[in-house]
Amino acid sequence: MEPTLDFTTPRLFASATSLICWLGLTSLAVAGPTSRPASVPTARAARSLGARAGEGLGARPARAPTRSAGALRPLIGGRSTRGVVPPRLSRFVEARYPAAALRARVEATVRLQIELDARGRVRRVTSLDRPGHGLAVAAVAAARGFRFLPALSSGVPIPAQVVFRYRFVLPAPPSTNPLPRAAARVPRSASASPSPRPIVPPARRDPVFTTVVRGRRPARSASDFSFTFDTLRTDVPAAGATASGLLRRAPGVYISQHSGVGKAHQIFLRGFDAVHGQDVEIHVGGIPVNEVSHLHAQGYADLHFLLPEAVARLRVLEGAQDPRQGDFATAGSIDFDLGMQRRGLLGRITAGRFGLWRALAAWAPDGQPDETFVVAELAKGDGFGRNRAWRRGSAMGQWLVPLTSGFALRILASTYAGRFDSAGVLRADDLAAGRVGFFDSYDPNQGGASARHQLLIGLRHRGPRWCSGLQTYLVWRDLRLRHDFTGALLESRGDGLEQENRALTIGGRAQAKTRVRLFERRHRVEVGLRWRHDRVTQTQRRARRVDGVAYQTDVDADLAITDLGLYGDLELELWPRRLRLRGGLRAEAQAYRIDDALANAGAGSRRDAFGFFLGPKATLEARLWPGLKLFVGYGRGFRSPQALSLGQGERAPFAIVDSGEVGLAARYFEAPGGARLALRATGFLTHLDDDLVFDHAIGRNLFVGAARRLGVAWLAQGRPLSWLQISHSGTWVRATHVDSGDALPYAPTLVLRSDVDAQGRVATLFGRPLWAFGGLGWTVLGARPLPYGESSRPIHLVDVEAGVEWRDLGLSLQIVNLTDARWRDGEFVYASSFDPAAASPSQVPARHLTAGRPFTIQGTFTARY
Repeated sequence: MEPTLDFTTPRLFASATSLICWLGLTSLAVAGPTSRPASVPTARAARSLGARAGEGLGARPARAPTRSAGALRPLIGGRSTRGVVPPRLSRFVEARYPAAALRARVEATVRLQIELDARGRVRRVTSLDRPGHGLAVAAVAAARGFRFLPALSSGVPIPAQVVFRYRFVLPAPPSTNPLPRAAARVPRSASASPSPRPIVPPARRDPVFTTVVRGRRPARSASDFSFTFDTLRTDVPAAGATASGLLRRAPGVYISQHSGVGKAHQIFLRGFDAVHGQDVEIHVGGIPVNEVSHLHAQGYADLHFLLPEAVARLRVLEGAQDPRQGDFATAGSIDFDLGMQRRGLLGRITAGRFGLWRALAAWAPDGQPDETFVVAELAKGDGFGRNRAWRRGSAMGQWLVPLTSGFALRILASTYAGRFDSAGVLRADDLAAGRVGFFDSYDPNQGGASARHQLLIGLRHRGPRWCSGLQTYLVWRDLRLRHDFTGALLESRGDGLEQENRALTIGGRAQAKTRVRLFERRHRVEVGLRWRHDRVTQTQRRARRVDGVAYQTDVDADLAITDLGLYGDLELELWPRRLRLRGGLRAEAQAYRIDDALANAGAGSRRDAFGFFLGPKATLEARLWPGLKLFVGYGRGFRSPQALSLGQGERAPFAIVDSGEVGLAARYFEAPGGARLALRATGFLTHLDDDLVFDHAIGRNLFVGAARRLGVAWLAQGRPLSWLQISHSGTWVRATHVDSGDALPYAPTLVLRSDVDAQGRVATLFGRPLWAFGGLGWTVLGARPLPYGESSRPIHLVDVEAGVEWRDLGLSLQIVNLTDARWRDGEFVYASSFDPAAASPSQVPARHLTAGRPFTIQGTFTARY
């Protein structure tokens, strides 16, 4: 994210080198104020009612005392820039003081989040505070009548979002005219032109002008997608899912849950079967989720600890064009930013089919930044078939402490623990013969337990010249997994695997960015450092089918892995408002120490290895027409090797990916009546010099050689009506082995997602508006190539959501698999033997499947205070 664009801060000073004063700043956090001070002095003008015709808050927004509002320019790190111009208020509407608030003698400040289109018209107003007594309703109603001059980016009008504070103040008891007044916190950059007539002529006015507009980092490519979420409508997880369900919004992303609710999801992106995270780099609140050299799957990324209510923004960057991307970003990267825009208390209860139950409580203190919150969840389910029950508990809290001179301290802590059962796979021939049911299981001993505990402490600074940040984190991960893919194929006692992987990770990152002037143009420069050290203990044992008791140890190892990454990024304005070049370089070094207790016939050994990576990144952005951009990008990324595969003194062989793409982005073509359309299309080619495919017999990934992916991705979003939004996205890709030209197994050729969302005011109930919302989603996953020339069945799924909101209450209904399709979440081809009476197991490969979720319905009740 770009630094905050703050049009009211009088001064921000301090250099990036002050970051080393950690102890001094910590003492400031204790002794200094914990709430954000007002950015602009209050402008008071006490007047009598008849002092001047047309005078009052509704008639003339007050100016800042020292400078004309119209002369303000946006600030980045306290310095003005020519590239971005904020929206400016051109028409202000006075809010009526509610009668209930008058009778109760209530004063309050209501924060409103106002979304504007490219013409400066108000599209949506959301109250972030709920003081009651009708104050929020009055503020929202008034804000819907505002008009703004649009925000500009390089002279082009763009949609924007502002936070607007409406302050309701009761008058001091006068002797002649005890009328109330409503004072508003309005943008300092607002126009000083008076409204034609006031709505309420207050006795006195006490306006305060403040606004904060948050900027976003420029898109790295046409496949750089960002999403924001509403904590009352769009984040209710369906059927036991967590924040991983939010990934379905990103074009070309498909997630699968074929091994139980509790095991990391299988992720498909851009023709990559990322298994459990090996090809997608994931961060949550700045903490990496991927686990290096995980025993079950390289880059294992379990998101069950992340609650969707705590996610404020999601960024999905497909490809490898950004120098901030590190290990595992071969297909792309995913970043979850945490925060809760709506303040106050939140309670949520969900109940549904198959014993689904979920309770959630959250607290976002009023008056604190959006990043400050606490949220906790307890959830359980019995599953939709044999051996599919699950339980989990999770809690997460974040605290942002504004310090002095542009510094802020952020503390993030979370804890999670879960237990789950897994049904495993079924042979397709057993299902066809009626020997097993579609939702049956061969082995009741399958399942696992997972835990994650983490802590982050970070310091960030926004000053007149530099914006910088420093953070460190600590993560403890524990996974115990039992699964059985082959029955008794390799050993008559059973081929079940019991895997344990424990990891302690300590790491951090630092970055600094500024703008420099060169050849009369302003350019952005950023440098950064990321490091992590992992201590991993892992074991794998063979277990008997009868009772699950381990009888043989296959893996017993301790790993120490150190990763150090440096990057530099430069944005050059080659042709003002027309042509930009973003380029950078990333250097990565990884050191390995492997203590293998089973090496040398059980005598054990210690091995050391080291690897180095250097990857250039570049993107050319050309503005072909207002609202139409062309992106041409190239990037080189990498994926680290499994530590157990390395030999003594070996130069660690990174898997290198070269990714190139050409894309177009057309945003917000507007038509009369407010209709708008956004389009993106990208063609891409990636080459990975050593790909991975999961081997079900040994329960781990195996290298399969070089692979190539050629494809296209697209996204279309339209709003034909103010209350209706339609989106469609898709990816078509052909993934092949470079040497043979054969299709890569398990990589989907086609992924489609279509959504229709509607929301609007439908009635008035007891004087309060009743809002309704609904959505329909359609997912298509094309046939996936399987080994030995076979293909999986395509998947078509329809999900539905509907609900209502009234005051601080909400009721919603979610349906997964509306048509109750009998679909196969996963399909695989390999040899197995699940017949205990078979004397000589067949080595002929056979098709296996995991059952997908049937029709599932759930209801959610939400209350806020």
